[in-house]
Amino acid sequence: MVTIRCAFTERISMKNLVFAFLLASTITVAQPPNWRMDDALSATRNPTVAAEVDRLLSLTAIYATSDLLRELDTIANGQWNDAQVDWIFEQYAIGLRDAFPDTVTSAALNHLASYEVRALVPHPDSDGYGVPAFPVRAAVAGTQAHWEYTQSYEGAMYALRSADPWMFAEIAQTEPSEIRITAINEVLREAHPAEVAAIIPGIQLAVDMQPDAARLLITAAARTNDSDLLQWLADRPDAMKRVIPSLADLDAVMGKDTAADFWLDLVHRNVEPTVTSVAVSRLGQYVYADSQVAKRLVLLLSDPQLGSSAALALGDARATDILIGVLIDSSQQPRARKNAIIGMRGTRDGETMMRSALAGASKSVREEVAAWLK
Repeated sequence: MVTIRCAFTERISMKNLVFAFLLASTITVAQPPNWRMDDALSATRNPTVAAEVDRLLSLTAIYATSDLLRELDTIANGQWNDAQVDWIFEQYAIGLRDAFPDTVTSAALNHLASYEVRALVPHPDSDGYGVPAFPVRAAVAGTQAHWEYTQSYEGAMYALRSADPWMFAEIAQTEPSEIRITAINEVLREAHPAEVAAIIPGIQLAVDMQPDAARLLITAAARTNDSDLLQWLADRPDAMKRVIPSLADLDAVMGKDTAADFWLDLVHRNVEPTVTSVAVSRLGQYVYADSQVAKRLVLLLSDPQLGSSAALALGDARATDILIGVLIDSSQQPRARKNAIIGMRGTRDGETMMRSALAGASKSVREEVAAWLK
């Protein structure tokens, strides 16, 4: 058996395989329990049961696929009771984590993925509902996720160390699952900024080929402090919207001046509604640092699509003076003034501040706003 040796394997796999385990462990059989958990555990404590797992792992290194699958069927229908069979298969699936994912090991896991567990124990919240004592499919899912993560991590690390952007592009754009992207991102986070800079053309190529790889470019921008990469990404709305959850972390990467210009530019381009809305929300923090930001947000208050986002951004920034100024300015469009109310209501004591400000406004403004406040 060929084993994978990676210094990061244990730390990485535990962090990233939790979701796979939780997903797979939800697979239950709609049948009543037929075992008590204590009895199921007791049945597996026989030393010969553990020895069977070791024997299977040893056979995996030398058997052909057909022979191994035949051996699994023999165990399923042989001398062991149901709890023991389930436990053997669960531990075998976990043990395969250290094996090289070749034709034989992959076939073994696929075979176990279709295996129906037999030992069902009472669900913690419902004694009449049976759940697997030893969830074989959860173990299978965990090992498959571990293989995918390790292969992606080691492939990306090799491309990075080789300073080969085109190899990196091939790895990054191939079936970019959550696990695969997370693994490659880990490589970028651990690498020296100069190493990341060397393979940026490959990341850009991967993004052009597969927009889901855009998260890698966000990490590269952070590691190299290169805001130009974000401008490059902004020209690709399909990719940009894939990284919306990551956008809020970019201000620290770019610095205040660059970040304000970046968000303003995104708003101006209006390349994709969701991205633009996020950009508007990010502008609020710069409203007192950049007069252009304040002007832009005030103009946006009258926008049919972005007005409420601009109001909330101003409210989050506690820009009550700006919002009240718009509210009592009869020359402003009604939509802008109504959105100013939305922004004020998102601030502490907003209602009180609005009513206080209206006391000094003209009668027509007081009556108009009073009607909106009802």
